[in-house]
Amino acid sequence: MPPWRVPGGSPGIQKGKKEAKEGKGKYYFSNEKLRYEGMFKNGLYDGKGVEYYGNNIKYIGQFKKGRKFGKGSIYKDDILLFEGKWD
Repeated sequence: MPPWRVPGGSPGIQKGKKEAKEGKGKYYFSNEKLRYEGMFKNGLYDGKGVEYYGNNIKYIGQFKKGRKFGKGSIYKDDILLFEGKWD
């Protein structure tokens, strides 16, 4: 599948329904590590998803137009660090 770029992100491979430009899919860093899995709309993170940052840190929650939006939680090593709401 073709490389593409998420705003503010690095090139990667997007997989899933219709190359995940719409619906559920996954986005990978160029080194093939998982960066995001969840819902896409117009090629951007939109809806419920999980974003991975490295060092076993992840955000689980809502996205809108490629950004965290609404309720979400940040975990490190599966231990809750922060739970809140993003605007």
